[in-house]
Amino acid sequence: MRVVCVIEIGKVYEFLMDVLSIALDAPSLLRSVKSVLSL
Repeated sequence: MRVVCVIEIGKVYEFLMDVLSIALDAPSLLRSVKSVLSL
């Protein structure tokens, strides 16, 4: 059971890291969207 728990925690950790990187990348993402809309 303990191994399964560690695997689940690892999945959650990876998911949080993905969300964090997307959140940190949001300003550049918004900038690119604005530049496309302004064309």
